[in-house]
Amino acid sequence: MKDGMVIKGDWSTFLDWEGEELLLVIRRHVFTLISPLFLTWTVILLLGFIAVFLFTQALFSPPLLILSILLLLSIGISASVYSLVYWYFHIYVLTSRKILEVMYTPLFSHVVNDIFLDKVNCTEVDLSSKGFFHELIDMGDLTITFDRPTHQEEFVLQDIKNCDDVGKFLIKKLMGGRRHEAEEMIWMRSRNGIIPKAVI
Repeated sequence: MKDGMVIKGDWSTFLDWEGEELLLVIRRHVFTLISPLFLTWTVILLLGFIAVFLFTQALFSPPLLILSILLLLSIGISASVYSLVYWYFHIYVLTSRKILEVMYTPLFSHVVNDIFLDKVNCTEVDLSSKGFFHELIDMGDLTITFDRPTHQEEFVLQDIKNCDDVGKFLIKKLMGGRRHEAEEMIWMRSRNGIIPKAVI
């Protein structure tokens, strides 16, 4: 397994069956934090300038100015911590039996989406990138389409670092020991078109 496919931590709680192996644990790219943090602190600074103008020019009140600045700092720090915690506890897990998406925010929400691999056949893995900047930092989405007896199910790993390498790794692990059977079922679609199995 390549370095970085399993981030550091104790992930044994995701192993439910005897002999189940942990294959991949990955978070969204760290650059996904830039947008919410930038937006939060831009709004806080804008409101701070308004408070300074209001309480020094229009309504001269140093105590209210100090109180409003402290309140804005508290809101900014809380929003930043929330964004960091949401990013840190939003992980994708692949074991030899299942794929999980875990989103946990303490005191707010706990969501687990899972697909059991022995119940589905992987039909397609799509790689997509959202623009020049994402290409530059090697960040993209992996969409895995599963074919169930009654409907199709898509599992999306969003904003993953090294999505090409992770996609190839997923193909190899999802194929497992069923190489001849899987060759007819699993295809990998990259930004440049469909990659046949021989290339992977």
